[in-house]
Amino acid sequence: MPTVQISGLNVVSIYVSDLERAKAFYETHLGFEDTGEEMPPGVLMRAGDVVIYLEGGRQPRRSADQSEAEVAVCFSTVRNSVHKVCDLLEAAGVKIVYPYREFTSHFAMFRITDPDGNLIEFAGHP
Repeated sequence: MPTVQISGLNVVSIYVSDLERAKAFYETHLGFEDTGEEMPPGVLMRAGDVVIYLEGGRQPRRSADQSEAEVAVCFSTVRNSVHKVCDLLEAAGVKIVYPYREFTSHFAMFRITDPDGNLIEFAGHP
């Protein structure tokens, strides 16, 4: 029997150097909205059922390279195929760090980073 039984995911914490820059990125490109809940030194944001906590004041990564990533957040999207999402983000100037790739007829993925180099993956139907 495990020591603890996990029942779900509460929030994903993402550490950033510049809170306002990160907040703008997550709002503009990924559709997150500020929940209005005060949680210094950060902010809670929501997109659908996903809640993230952006915590500011951290040191930026040395690079925005996926080889330095310790954890990746993987998001699903509404109504768009993974390929379409990749095209939309690339057209908006978001750097793709792992190019779009189809693994099967039912699964594809790609990766981007936020302004601090935190790895974000999109996966699902091509």
